[in-house]
Amino acid sequence: MRRPVPALFLLISALFIAPLAGCSSTTTNAQQIKPAPPLIEYLGDWGIKGDGPGTLNDPRTIATDDFNAVYIADVGKPDRFIHKFTRGGHPRQSFTPQVKFQDPCASAVDHTGVIYVLDCSTGVLNTFLLLENLQQRSVHTVPAKQKPVSLAVADDGRIYIASREQQVMAFTPRGGRIGPLGKNVREGALFADQIASAPDNTIYVARCAQPWVEQVNGNGDVTNQWVRSTGVSGATDNDTCFLAATQKYIALLANVPSAPVLRIFALNEKHEKLSRLLVDIDPTLANLNVKGMAATQDGELLILDGATPRVLRFRLN
Repeated sequence: MRRPVPALFLLISALFIAPLAGCSSTTTNAQQIKPAPPLIEYLGDWGIKGDGPGTLNDPRTIATDDFNAVYIADVGKPDRFIHKFTRGGHPRQSFTPQVKFQDPCASAVDHTGVIYVLDCSTGVLNTFLLLENLQQRSVHTVPAKQKPVSLAVADDGRIYIASREQQVMAFTPRGGRIGPLGKNVREGALFADQIASAPDNTIYVARCAQPWVEQVNGNGDVTNQWVRSTGVSGATDNDTCFLAATQKYIALLANVPSAPVLRIFALNEKHEKLSRLLVDIDPTLANLNVKGMAATQDGELLILDGATPRVLRFRLN
């Protein structure tokens, strides 16, 4: 015969079990509701000061390839170097060009692995291919007096060079001059001083002092435009800027002295998504001397600081 459970025991059990059940439900709900990650996250930096392979002495440009490897052109003495790193900063390879570049201002890597380095002081475009030994080729492109500042290589191999005092010029994969990019494009795009490439032969152009970024196709037709908001003030024509693109965003870095401004545009929106000083993203990002910016295929933004020197890593979510 089953004995009846005392009423007092049932009351005590209810008092203890009910709060525990409620806590469990609350905890589960809290675990399921996670805040959305910020648009941009600072992941830290890497780089070792030195004058040999795998170290940074006087780095001037930064570029990435299809496999997220990072390439840096360094003019530190006694040797010039082009370094290859993983995006986390692990040295992979370093080589010294046979023809020494003097003032590299921009670099790029195409989908076949050819490395391009533009020398601002001469207007010479140097190309490098690593096979059994280093193959180097130099082509005169834009005269130095026209102040070349930016370089992009499209999927079809076309080379684009932007200058401060000339229209964006297009070249064949072998360096032959095609002509100005987009003869029918309005003046602002023709005289863009920053240019970046994206898949499917897409080109983005911008000018430091202007409030827009434009998407241009291979014929030079503007197919999209993003307008800068009234956020943090940007650069003037006397400042330098850097442009990079991921699969979701366009990044424009205005290298205003002592206060670099990063602007982010979402590809699926028409207006600026973010406008912030780098030091406001992280207080340690002060006293920078920005030399370049590049993006990886999966959404990381890499900024080259020549002051330390180091590479700053950001994730765009």
